[in-house]
Amino acid sequence: MHNELFLRRASLALFLATLLLPALPGCSDSGTTNPGAEICNNQIDDNGDGKIDCQDPMCAGSAACQTDGGTEICDNQVDDNGDGKVDCQDPMCATLPACMSTGDTEICDNQIDDNGNNLVDCADPMCCGGPQCTQDLSCGGTVEICDNNNVDDDGNGLADCKDPVCANAPNCQVPPEICDNHVDDNDNGKVDCDDPYCARMEICTNTVGFEICNNGVDDNDNGKVDCQDPYCVFDPSMPNRFLEVCDNNIDDNCDGKTDCADARCKTLPVCNPTPNEICDNNVDDNGDGKVDCQDPMCKDLPRCQPTNEICDDGLDNNLDGKIDCADPMCAEFPKCMQMPVCPSPPDCNNPACVSNPACAPQPVCGVDLPCDDPQCAGDPACDAATCGDVNEPNDTAATATAAAVAQTVNGSICPAGDVDYFTAPVPPGSTCYAVVVSWPPGGAGVALNVTAGGSPASGVMKTLPPASPGVGFCLSTPTAAQSVVVKITQPANMTQENYTVGAVNNAQCTPLCVAP
Repeated sequence: MHNELFLRRASLALFLATLLLPALPGCSDSGTTNPGAEICNNQIDDNGDGKIDCQDPMCAGSAACQTDGGTEICDNQVDDNGDGKVDCQDPMCATLPACMSTGDTEICDNQIDDNGNNLVDCADPMCCGGPQCTQDLSCGGTVEICDNNNVDDDGNGLADCKDPVCANAPNCQVPPEICDNHVDDNDNGKVDCDDPYCARMEICTNTVGFEICNNGVDDNDNGKVDCQDPYCVFDPSMPNRFLEVCDNNIDDNCDGKTDCADARCKTLPVCNPTPNEICDNNVDDNGDGKVDCQDPMCKDLPRCQPTNEICDDGLDNNLDGKIDCADPMCAEFPKCMQMPVCPSPPDCNNPACVSNPACAPQPVCGVDLPCDDPQCAGDPACDAATCGDVNEPNDTAATATAAAVAQTVNGSICPAGDVDYFTAPVPPGSTCYAVVVSWPPGGAGVALNVTAGGSPASGVMKTLPPASPGVGFCLSTPTAAQSVVVKITQPANMTQENYTVGAVNNAQCTPLCVAP
């Protein structure tokens, strides 16, 4: 019984297996063979299903196909699949012949595709694992953020725009190096043919070489020297191609203008020298406001060394800004000691007019001459009502007579009970000031009262010598008063006393008020 059941089950299994054989991989009724799996990054339909690489469903889970954009076309300079890698930089293109290395070694830190596989530095698989590329994104490292914060995000020793990853970042775009203008245009520290950008430029690969444009030598052996060489021809669009040296008598920039004739040099100090001062022509030659020996340019000349003033040569010999008689050193030089001349008409207050007859003292009626002298007829000084006092009426402070410094006024106390007032201004800057009144020898004298600002003035009363009897009132602080009021009265029981009043200051005041 059991054997019969086993045989039945075996027959059923064999029948089912026969039905399923055509569906097994590698076999078909027509004899066609399925080659196997699809390789997902070689741009070949490996399994013959009409779908290449990532188009084949078998590659759906492949890392090479985990992108948003599909297959990378490896020779159109476009990132077709949006993975940030263009053409041969994309791993999908790694096995393409066009992206295969030629066998030359890639130098991994010079920004040059040394082995010609269109992959530069760390983008070339040959550099992955090298010290320069261990953190590079192309080799599985972190991404460099190109934000000019001077942080090396991917740890390859190159920060921000210095990292090749940032080459296409907008903020890292720099002008290309112009390979023949002697300027580091892209600021990488390398000029013209020393810059890798220029390494394969024709101007940097020819065997002729550069022409140095201002040395008088045919440096590149093309038969043309300096500005005759096309390399040196001035180009207005490149104003900094060659700079004009402004003092070497050479047209350095080959624009046909030499040294100070060149626009670059016209405003430079070397082309605008300060003129020299001629030190003996009494002219400010260099326009600095200093003439001849006063100018520092002349200070070392023998004639400009400090010396005594020569008082008649029209020069400032001792450099004190004063010439000849204007210099105090010449005060006693005969030419500088000419006596002052009395003007015409004579000014009797001028010391030069002392000896002029018109300034000789005139006899005073009632003083030098008696009133009955014919010369005194009608003279106010002999008026009986005023006793000859020409200053009357001056009996109050409001009608006071002026008495200035260095001037004298004659007056008279008459008749009995008369009072005379005078105002005397104190000159500014006075260090000594006194009001003085004198009378004839043998006279009884007068009384003197001095006020300032309506109050008694502060000072000391001094007695004059007997030969010229009188008194003087010396102010204690002359600078504190602008003027004083002088009141003169007669002694008791006197009917008349003639007097002279005046004011003195400084040197004329000192003998009375300061001398012991």
